[in-house]
Amino acid sequence: MTSNRDTILKFIKSRAFRPMKVKEMARALDIPPSEYSSFRKSVKGLLQSGELVRLKRGRVGLADQMDIVVGTLTITRGGTGFLIREGEDQDILIPPHELLTAFDGDKVMVRLRGRYQGREAGTVIKIVERAERNIVGLFHKERHFWLVKPDNPRIHRDIYIPEALKGEATDGDKVVIRITSWDDPYRNPEGEVIERLGRPTDPGVDMLTVIRSFGLAQEFPAEVISQAETAAARLSKEDQRKRRDF
Repeated sequence: MTSNRDTILKFIKSRAFRPMKVKEMARALDIPPSEYSSFRKSVKGLLQSGELVRLKRGRVGLADQMDIVVGTLTITRGGTGFLIREGEDQDILIPPHELLTAFDGDKVMVRLRGRYQGREAGTVIKIVERAERNIVGLFHKERHFWLVKPDNPRIHRDIYIPEALKGEATDGDKVVIRITSWDDPYRNPEGEVIERLGRPTDPGVDMLTVIRSFGLAQEFPAEVISQAETAAARLSKEDQRKRRDF
């Protein structure tokens, strides 16, 4: 019997399965010693994806049998989260105090915990995968700390910037940062300034803010420029006279 993901999941979903350690599972599946390393990697991949969960004493089990679900988190301006699951119409409500260290857009593991405010609700128990993002915000000093207040209201926490990671930014600048760590929900996330955009009132900073916030390209690819030049060269003088250059 092979150690691929489908085989493992099929076994775990069978009636014969009970939560067990990886070695016990390998014995139950008759995995030869030569394939054990590959088998462990397959189990690890299922744990990382959220399809399996690690239980007490090193045992593993199927997430949905433990009232655990995985999905993408979206957070409202008010700080309330909703877990969106592929193929499911009903989102799961995540109260602000149950978000752990999750950000809007992260893939998270949630334990269901009944109903809250009339909806199915849950608690974030693990960040499965962080969303790739750069955050644009206002760099400012609060007492003895440097913080960035994100422009995006869905990023619901200010970001702490250590002195050594603030770069050329000064108080009141618009900056682009990346998150470096956030392991404690009772502390601010930590980040690093990767670009100083300038003062909010400087010409062009508002446009740069939009470009960086949405990850837009500032220049057209060379192929697009080439196609545009070719198209322009084909215009007759009569066509050109009918057009306005904006």
